[in-house]
Amino acid sequence: MGNRKIDELRQQLGKIGERQRRYIFFFPPFADRLVEVLGDYFGDPKAVALTTAYDEYDFETLYRHEGLGFENGKYRIPVMVRLGNLKDDGCSLYRFRLFCSLSGDVVEVQIDSGKSVSLPNEAENLQPLLLKVFEHMQQQFSESSFFGGHTSYQDTRIGFNAGQRI
Repeated sequence: MGNRKIDELRQQLGKIGERQRRYIFFFPPFADRLVEVLGDYFGDPKAVALTTAYDEYDFETLYRHEGLGFENGKYRIPVMVRLGNLKDDGCSLYRFRLFCSLSGDVVEVQIDSGKSVSLPNEAENLQPLLLKVFEHMQQQFSESSFFGGHTSYQDTRIGFNAGQRI
């Protein structure tokens, strides 16, 4: 007579392995398609690429699927966007991570730790996800530019009152 608890754990482990196999076959092509469609959505197909998830990154390196992988039970897709400067030939890079899961016929995608969107996993139309990515980037940039729009903060040092001596 076998130990029923160990059998339950083995079955659960088997389900995890099956899910990982399903994710490995589904998400790399999904990531490639997303990069292509997102570049078209932004109007510059060469401005979007896959990247590393957390290490240093640059646009000259071809990362391909290096940054794809599992994190906290979801499949991670790190994406970078190159934004040309308005006043010179330089550029800024912005990286965000998508955390994805498959639930039946639905792909759940969370952008960093924020907005989520659900898509049918056979959907050719990624428009809802593209819109969420765009909104996420707009929100990040508006929060980053808070001090530019609030000139009363420009005369102070972060963490200190300008008139106070230490």
